[in-house]
Amino acid sequence: MKDNRIRRAMALLLALAMCLCAPIAQAQEKMEATPGMASEALPTEKAEVQAEVRIEVETAGNSSVSYPVVLGLEDETVQGRIDAAIETGLSLANARLLLERVRTAGGEPEGQATLTMETTVYRSGNVLSVSTSRTGEQADGSIGHSVTALVFDLTTGEPVAMDALFADPEAAYAQMEAILQEELGESMNAYTDNASVLPMPRDNYALDAQGLTVYYPASQYTTVSGQVGAFHFYYYELEPLLSELGKALTAREEGVQDAATAIREAIAQGAFPNWIEGVKLGEPIGTYLDAYTLAADPDYTLESRVYLFSEPQLRGLSLETWLYAECAEEEAPVTAIRASRIDLFGLRPGVTTLAECEQLLGTPDGRTLRDADDAYNMMLEEGESLFYLSGGYSLEVHADAQGVVSCLILYDDARTA
Repeated sequence: MKDNRIRRAMALLLALAMCLCAPIAQAQEKMEATPGMASEALPTEKAEVQAEVRIEVETAGNSSVSYPVVLGLEDETVQGRIDAAIETGLSLANARLLLERVRTAGGEPEGQATLTMETTVYRSGNVLSVSTSRTGEQADGSIGHSVTALVFDLTTGEPVAMDALFADPEAAYAQMEAILQEELGESMNAYTDNASVLPMPRDNYALDAQGLTVYYPASQYTTVSGQVGAFHFYYYELEPLLSELGKALTAREEGVQDAATAIREAIAQGAFPNWIEGVKLGEPIGTYLDAYTLAADPDYTLESRVYLFSEPQLRGLSLETWLYAECAEEEAPVTAIRASRIDLFGLRPGVTTLAECEQLLGTPDGRTLRDADDAYNMMLEEGESLFYLSGGYSLEVHADAQGVVSCLILYDDARTA
């Protein structure tokens, strides 16, 4: 009798186990049969999709509206999803209404524009970044400036949140806000009423080959020129915190087998070609005064006039001309390019040590110690500099007292001290 009860109990337990296991096995089979169900592949891990990104422009009077259009995606649903998000995100219906209002009015007074929208796009594999600057009448009827940035996964049409770029987003944001505080801090309050750099926006960012730019709402941070605040972070500043997606997006110099050779070739060109295109020694400073926005009046060293710019992608850049030019200011040639934030083929201020630099580039053509007075006169900090010559130009690699590179200066002459 007892044995019968045991057998019935065991049979009941076996039947129950089979009932429980069947749905699990079916779910597992379904996941195996549906790629991406168990672990969604990153956009950078998928085969690159064929797509064209075209910038369309509509005008009326002096006003103009530019916006991106995605074409050629095999999956029309994905393409439609992206185009709809762009249409909504950039408030294009409102922009077209403003253009129609200008046409109805017969145009605009000379030199005046109701609305100007300028768009920049950047693509890295299956990730598309869009940023659109809007100047003039805003979607809410106010007058001012704004930037809307959108980042998409071209394989799904879904937005790529900034969180996805980091293995630990909160740790990354803490690091980014520390950089903001160090470089901007409370000093911004002296220039405008809206200058709260913290908290940093997390929902309005754009990508480029060197890093990411965060754009602020006008109500939080506006520059003295009336532009919304923005801040550019280089990938190398955040490298330890990047996710697999973030690492895949970092700029890679294709074909560069020898960093030392690439650096010496850059010196010989009188430019930092992998960092900022079009900026070159010997060009008239007026070329860049027309292209970029001055952050402040020029500063001075003992030998040069120094220009700083407010564009976020030019963070850490300054251009120098003669201290006393024998020509119109805009005609003076660029005599030096200074970079306190750059990834010059692995030579990185704030990261690379002077010893690592010497190991990479070999014995310098010159070396000098800059004491406190000398460093102050050259807008540097006390420390040591190495000089490397190539093609009639020279590169000064300056390090702080701890031996960490803090600035690179490219000169239009062959100097060794």
